[in-house]
Amino acid sequence: MTFRFAALRIASAALLAGAALWAGAAQAQAPVQTRTQGQEDQMHPSVPPVSVGKLLPKAVREVGGLRPWLYDYGITFGFNYQSDLMGATTGGARRGTTYMGRLEGVVEWDLEKGFGWTGALFHIGAYQIHGMGLSRHFLQTLQPVSDLEGLATTRLNEMWIEQKFGDQVSVRFGQLAVDAEFFLTPFHALAVGGAYGWPAIVSANLPNGGPAYPFASPGVRFRYQPNDSLLFRAAVYNGDPVGASCVGDPQKCNRNGINFRMRDSAFVIAEGEYAFALPFMGGLVGHARVGAWNHFGRFADKYIDVVDGPLASPTSVGMPLQHRGNRGVYVTGDQQVWRPSADKDDADKGVFVYGRIGFAPQDRNQIGFYFDGGVNFVGLVPGRPQDQFGFMGAYARTTSSVDNADIATNMFTGGLGPIHDFEALLQATYQIQVTPGWSLQPNLQYVIHPGAHAVDPTDPLGIRAVRNAVVLGLRSSMKF
Repeated sequence: MTFRFAALRIASAALLAGAALWAGAAQAQAPVQTRTQGQEDQMHPSVPPVSVGKLLPKAVREVGGLRPWLYDYGITFGFNYQSDLMGATTGGARRGTTYMGRLEGVVEWDLEKGFGWTGALFHIGAYQIHGMGLSRHFLQTLQPVSDLEGLATTRLNEMWIEQKFGDQVSVRFGQLAVDAEFFLTPFHALAVGGAYGWPAIVSANLPNGGPAYPFASPGVRFRYQPNDSLLFRAAVYNGDPVGASCVGDPQKCNRNGINFRMRDSAFVIAEGEYAFALPFMGGLVGHARVGAWNHFGRFADKYIDVVDGPLASPTSVGMPLQHRGNRGVYVTGDQQVWRPSADKDDADKGVFVYGRIGFAPQDRNQIGFYFDGGVNFVGLVPGRPQDQFGFMGAYARTTSSVDNADIATNMFTGGLGPIHDFEALLQATYQIQVTPGWSLQPNLQYVIHPGAHAVDPTDPLGIRAVRNAVVLGLRSSMKF
């Protein structure tokens, strides 16, 4: 199905779902004030709530008067710089230490302030990525141990115009990244690993990872919020940021993020969110989200060929059975379980638990089940109100088709290669605010079955799986 026809279908579905949510809102209880500015900032990390610029001389902070002059015309800009120093101390395919950094630049233009376009905002962002990723070169994991990992290059990220219709409805169109708004919670922002961004249940199953970091694709996003308790999002994207003709590393096929592909099969996603507050300790905030996605392309079976025999069989025709489309469902949630007091100043502090779970078909996907979750402790260290620390884990289970393909390969070849099963990551991290706008974050990660029990590429016999790995890291994050 073409991108154009799929877009029409998802637009119709979005309108119907919006109408259903409107009807549900009319029957809901009085809205609960549950979304805090701190949470919104974490959902959109390109907009820094604090900046190291406050520590600089005024002339430097205002870039010689450029900032206030542009602000008068509705233009604002900012920079974020994050870096990871990481080392694989044990396990993996081999040991080593890497450094990876990412400079992000963002410009936003309030078009109403600029020339009277009411309710419109223009946004453009770009990355300068440098260094080498630990996962790709040392660990061989499905889920990167750093969410900065990507091909060293300068790359366009998102570029869009958003039109608001009152306080309830907005439409965003342009070059969009799905992981900026969907399938997440604000508390995943503390974790260092890429598993806690765009999860493996979609990144490992969609063509070239889908329209998510480091990619973005042309698309349209619809957002409807009838009250403080209900929120609905739906979007349609070009479903392959690179294209089927790419051979080798997909990031090299779209090195600078300016391919602007429009003719690939569509990827659509929709999500509904309910916000609430438990009547304890001044109101313990929580959010529940249910979502679903669909890709309209064709996907090869992982085990069966077109004549219904194992692909690994010597008599196989070597052509996998093709499935029409791919889909999945997911649930995410977060809940504040304790806060220091009922004071408003403590609303964003306390202990928060969160998690995600997702499912996808077993026949055409690499990952069929995914779960992650964690607990964050925010603002609880005496004398360190901006510090936070947490413990989190992620689990990605391969599908039965992938497992059966490995078993069949060993049976028909007489091999003893490992059978894929799962990959799990455990992490402990502490984020220290050095100054407003600059934080350091030591982290410890343990990777179980890297690559979901994949073959170690350094084993000449091809029978040993990549070993469990311990990773030590230090992240620096600076906002200006």
